[in-house]
Parts: sequence; structure tokens; C-alpha cells
Amino acid sequence: MLEAMARGRPVLASDGVVAALDRDDGSGATLTHPAGDAELLAQQIELYANDPERLCSASLAARAIAEKWKPERAALILDRVLINSKRGAMLVRNRRRHVVACSSPVGMTQETSFASGQ
Repeated sequence: MLEAMARGRPVLASDGVVAALDRDDGSGATLTHPAGDAELLAQQIELYANDPERLCSASLAARAIAEKWKPERAALILDRVLINSKRGAMLVRNRRRHVVACSSPVGMTQETSFASGQ
């Protein structure tokens, strides 16, 4: 979802998509509908298809939301969830060791490294 928003794409999602609920700031960048409600989804598609100004505004808002959700922020949120299980805690520890070991790969600057989210 965040990838779409980073490209300036509004998101239509069911109310079961927690990421959509978390990122819905009321700007119109995210529209939700009850899971399985194909009629409302069709109406939401028509809403954007028939109103280019609304689509443009929602696109700009989507990009702005994505810019607030940096990869480091997402990683911290995921770590908090994973740390509560034995397997998840092991994954977090291993990932952190790998990031430290690879924080400045040869030939890569901070601007282009994967660790910086670029």
C-alpha cells in the first residue's frame, strides 16, 4: 500500500486492511469499504474516475502520507510486533546484526545504500 502511495496513487482498501486504516488521515488519499462490498468499491472507483480534480488532490495527499512513513519507521513498528514471539525476536536480532555488519558496503554511499531506504 505504501509503495502505491509513494507513487502518488490513492488507495481503495477494505476495512480489514490495517495499513489503510493506519494511514487514513481523512484527506481522500485512502478510501475504505467493508470487506466484500463490491458495490461500494465500484462507487469509489467511479468517484475518482469521474472527478479528475479529486483524483489529483488524493494523489498529492497519498504522496504526502507516504513521505511521513519512512522505511525506518516501518521497521520499528514491525520490530515491536515481531519481538513478542520467540521466532520474531530471533529474526529481529539477526536483521539488526546484518544491518550493522552491512551499514557501509564497499562502493556504496549512504545516499544509495539499502540501509538508508533508497
